[in-house]
Amino acid sequence: AFSPMSISLTLADEIDISRGDMIVSAKNPPQVAKEITAKLCWMSETELQPGKKYILKHCTKMTKAVVTKVKFIVDIDSLGEQETGSLKLNEIAEVELKVLNPIPVDSYRQNRTTGSFILIDSDEAHNTVAAGMVV
Repeated sequence: AFSPMSISLTLADEIDISRGDMIVSAKNPPQVAKEITAKLCWMSETELQPGKKYILKHCTKMTKAVVTKVKFIVDIDSLGEQETGSLKLNEIAEVELKVLNPIPVDSYRQNRTTGSFILIDSDEAHNTVAAGMVV
């Protein structure tokens, strides 16, 4: 099968799976996590607000997420680390996130698909505010 075809899978065991669930190799499974360290590229004119609820979209799943800590921003000129409590438009930072529902993640270096996500503002406009890469 290939995109945009639909398929059905019949599994040997009765397992409760649904649209968007991930089937992975038992030899190389992703880490299932509720706490994630990631690099964020902030794309909103409204500053990041640690503690504010956002929506994290990872592969085909969406879950509520909170940035619990901005560890540092990357100084673009020196590539050094600068301490900060917030994140502004076009800044890149390493952050810690908590998600409501566990998600299967790999580091971005290992797998660009399961190692990336976007953050969406949970307000009425649902604007994408950041692109993220799992560290």
